[in-house]
Amino acid sequence: MRDFNLDRVILVLSDNLLYEGFWEYVSKFWKNKFGVKPTLFFYGDQKNIKIDRSIGEIYDLPFIPEICVNKNRDWSCTWGLFYGASLFNNDICMTCGIDQAPLSDSFFKTINHYNYDLDYVIGLSDAYENDNWYISSHHVAKGKIFKNALKINDNWEIEAKKVFSQRFKYGEMYGGGDFWGLDELYSSDILNSYDYLKKNKGFYQYLYNNRIDRGYNLNVDVNKLINGGYSELHSPRPYKNYSDLLEKIYNFTPSFI
Repeated sequence: MRDFNLDRVILVLSDNLLYEGFWEYVSKFWKNKFGVKPTLFFYGDQKNIKIDRSIGEIYDLPFIPEICVNKNRDWSCTWGLFYGASLFNNDICMTCGIDQAPLSDSFFKTINHYNYDLDYVIGLSDAYENDNWYISSHHVAKGKIFKNALKINDNWEIEAKKVFSQRFKYGEMYGGGDFWGLDELYSSDILNSYDYLKKNKGFYQYLYNNRIDRGYNLNVDVNKLINGGYSELHSPRPYKNYSDLLEKIYNFTPSFI
């Protein structure tokens, strides 16, 4: 039944209790419903949050204090999406948020025709309605293409400090003075020079209008869910406060394997 090319989803997480339980939750979707290998990059020390290290693959990225501006909203954790993807040379990888999960194969069908030996695909390129600024989720490419297109250094610390050195280049980001959004602006800037950049336009509006979203739509139509009518889940947080609803969504999501 599966008719799309995707080997791994790349997720990031830090020691933030707001996201506890999401690794265990969303990894079930990727593995059991879509046959994609969930791959987590955990940034910093694990002191408060509990994670199950027996599911998927988990890699640890050392905390870099010199580039941390706000521990509760640390831009450098999000750069782990791109660095992490670059480590899997021949695997087709997709970046995604830890509190997101696909509910159908609708997105994957839109990216199936690209040449993944060359192409770097920005799956939701029109999310910001800005041709020079791309959301960091739903980037799809082979690991070696991530590395080449984004000029990623093999060493995590060198790579993250390099990105941080560009922080004043892009002006105000999301406010707060903590450079949240640097991952998106820096990656967009670099990617716009890549010869095989593919902007997958036209899907974002469908995704937005047909997702279960903590901001505007948490009323679940079970029949629509069973029939693959939803695009994805943008989950309410924390997991423990919504576990009954979230497990219901998982149980009624069809398998696309």
